[in-house]
Amino acid sequence: DDAALRGDAARVREHAERLLAVNTVAYVHAAAMALPALERAGGRLVLVGSLAAHAPTAITGVYAASKAAVSTWADALRRELDERSAALTATTVTLGNVATASYERYVRTHAARHRRVPPAMAPATAARQIVRGAHRRVRRLFVPYVATRLVFALRGLCLPLLDAVMHAATGV
Repeated sequence: DDAALRGDAARVREHAERLLAVNTVAYVHAAAMALPALERAGGRLVLVGSLAAHAPTAITGVYAASKAAVSTWADALRRELDERSAALTATTVTLGNVATASYERYVRTHAARHRRVPPAMAPATAARQIVRGAHRRVRRLFVPYVATRLVFALRGLCLPLLDAVMHAATGV
């Protein structure tokens, strides 16, 4: 998103197309291909979004938009599945910061902007929480619960308060 601020339209378009293809289109396609088998087996579909979809930070606009598309689509799909299939359940996950290579790259690249970097959980910890939620057939799962649930609730209640919380967490 820095490229957008510099007026580099070609780079912005390439970045946006890549993120939307990977984070949204491929995700929707894979889930659609798996649905018939999951319905026959009475399985569980876990649709993983991101906290960024609900509380984007500076320079994460395209990523946040791609995850917002996944989250919105996942909620709609979950409702459709509720109407037509008691056997197949879907869990929509709002995932906070996870210490992945992508997150570490984000931190290294943009650390100068932030006085504080929000903590990230270990990938194995996030995976265990997601598996437990899917096993319990939870409809909406927040991982880690307190941080993601708080931001999700604030977004619905008061955007200026959410902005203040985000500023306190990141320093920008």
